[in-house]
Amino acid sequence: GFAKVKAVSRRDAEQSACAASAEVRPWEEGRMTHVGELQEAVNNHGRVQLFQDGGRSVAVKRMPTRWVCSGPREFDAQHTAAFERPWFDIGLLRLLNGVQYPYACRLHGIFRSDVETFVATTFCDGGDLFEWCF
Repeated sequence: GFAKVKAVSRRDAEQSACAASAEVRPWEEGRMTHVGELQEAVNNHGRVQLFQDGGRSVAVKRMPTRWVCSGPREFDAQHTAAFERPWFDIGLLRLLNGVQYPYACRLHGIFRSDVETFVATTFCDGGDLFEWCF
């Protein structure tokens, strides 16, 4: 069975998103091997690509840093009407990973180059949940 998990509040997700933004590491070009394109991430102004990282497949969402900003507070201040909330999504994923929720992909890291922010997660064949639902 599942372990009991307390309800997640908006504040919990926001705190987790702030913690995630403090854990961003430099993107090391060539560290992972690019395999191919998975899909456009139009609402995030980016794209999702498949990489190999030490024998495991990872999905990497690439977004312009000028859009995703340095963290959730800056993003929310600059994009008050945005439909996508990438830092909120990252915060929720961190919380799900923290309780070892079995049906969430694993967040492998958040990276940044001079112009892009990269979010690396477990590759799940079949697309993302939004595409699957609709």
